Order: sequence, then structure tokens, then C-alpha cells
Amino acid sequence: MTYININRPIYLALRDKCYLKAINHLYEDFLEWPTVECHKKLDCIIKLFQKTSENAVFALRGEKKNPHEENFIHCISLIVDYLRAAYSMIHHALLLEEGKSFLHQFLRENIANVNKDVDSSKRVAEQVVERLKELVVKVTDTFETLRNYNFNNLPDDQKKRYHRIFSEENSSQ
Repeated sequence: MTYININRPIYLALRDKCYLKAINHLYEDFLEWPTVECHKKLDCIIKLFQKTSENAVFALRGEKKNPHEENFIHCISLIVDYLRAAYSMIHHALLLEEGKSFLHQFLRENIANVNKDVDSSKRVAEQVVERLKELVVKVTDTFETLRNYNFNNLPDDQKKRYHRIFSEENSSQ
């Protein structure tokens, strides 16, 4: 039988690299930054987790079903959902700050009420991200087990390919 997923070590390395980079960004105190910078950071983190998922799916092509890897992909999807919720709230706060919010324009609120809405949106985003961080700690523990299992089951030549991609500076985005 021919092994059809010859690029599995590359996709595993890219998956692992993107995931680790994403969680490093997630644990920065970016919610304390100006809203526009926080907005950009959330967008970056979402893209890294999406890239993680994409590479995880590619790593599974041609492989026997592995429920642990499939569940990891589902976990990444859940993480992205959390991040999109926080992103939406920060996006709304940004629009309010810039005076471009439909809500501000429609309700014709005074500046004090708009500022309350900005603060409220930021608090909701902060709560979502804090809950997400708790989840990510648990996911990361299991991810490390999966990562080690996958790596240890690669043939030696594929381990070298994994290390080469994982060590490259610009291969994850």
C-alpha cells in the first residue's frame, strides 16, 4: 500500500507552530491596549487558530480516523468561535469610539452613554477572552500529549522534516 500523506510531518509542524504562536499571542495583555490595537491583535489570533485548523485537517488527509486529532480540530473551531465573539464586541467598541456605530447614530445617544457602551463592550470581550484562556489551558495540555504522540510515531526521516519546518522562522505566517 502506498502512503499518500507524504506531507503529514510538514502539516503537523505547521499546525503545532501556528497553535503555539496563537496561544502566545492570546496570553498577552492586549485587552489593555487601545481598542484599535486590540482589534488588530484579535484578528491576528483568529487567523493563527484558523491556520492551525487548516493544517490539522491537511495532516489528517489519507490517515486513518483519529478521534483525538478530529476532536482537536473541533476544539480549535470552538476557540475561534470564542475569539470571534470577543472580536465582535471589540469591533463594536471601536466603531463607537470612532463615532461610526449604527447604534450611536440610530439612537442619537450622548457621549456619556456612548462611553458606557464602549466600556460595556470591552468588558464583555474581556470576559470571553478570560474564559477562553481557561479553556485553552486544558486544550493545550491535551494538545501536547497529541503532539508528542504524533511526533513519536513519525519515521526518523519524517521527524527531520518536521523539525526543519517547525524551526523555520517564517513558515507559520
